[in-house]
Amino acid sequence: MDIAGPVSPILDYPPATSADLDETGRQVGAYGRRRLAVTADQRDVRQVRAVAGRTLVTSSTQGRHGTKFGAAYSASKWGIIGLMKSAALELGAYGITVDAVIPGLVDTALTRHQDRYAQALAEAGRTPSGDVTRDEQAAVEALRGRTPLGVPWLAPEDVAPLVVFFASDDARMVSGATFAATAGDSAHFTS
Repeated sequence: MDIAGPVSPILDYPPATSADLDETGRQVGAYGRRRLAVTADQRDVRQVRAVAGRTLVTSSTQGRHGTKFGAAYSASKWGIIGLMKSAALELGAYGITVDAVIPGLVDTALTRHQDRYAQALAEAGRTPSGDVTRDEQAAVEALRGRTPLGVPWLAPEDVAPLVVFFASDDARMVSGATFAATAGDSAHFTS
C-alpha cells in the first residue's frame, strides 16, 4: 500500500447537554474505527515489511476547536489527530509517514441541505425560516462571515493539493503533521 486516506461522511449536531449517549458513541466510534482500521492494517509490520508508505487521515476544523451542537463530532475529530500523532511516532521506523488534512467546510451534498443551513444559522444566533432557499441564502451570509477569506464553502479542488502533496515524495520527511485548508478559519485554532 502506498497511501491510505480514510474519510467518514457523517454529519449530526445534537446539543452536548441533550446528546443521546448511543448516538454519541456511534459518531465517535464510526470516525475513530474507520481510521483506526486502516492504521492498524499498516501497523502490522509483517504486512509492511519496512516498505515506506503514507497514511493520510482527514480530521476537521472541529478537531481543532469546539463547535456548538457538535460535541461528539468534535471529540471524534480531536481523537483522530491524537491517533495520527501516535501512529506517526510508532510507524516512522518503518518509513511510513502519518499526517492529517484538516479541510474547512467543503461544498458537497453533505453541507448543502436544510439541516446544515439550520445549524449554521443557529451558530450565528439566527433562527431558520423553514424556507430552504431563504435559509440557504442566510446560511451563506453567516458562513461567509466566519472565514477571513469570505467564502461559505471550499471547493473540493481547494483541499486536493494538500492530499497530493502528502502522497508525493516531496512529503517524505513530513510526518505527525496537520495541514489545514480552511479559507482562514484555521486562524481561530488555539492549538
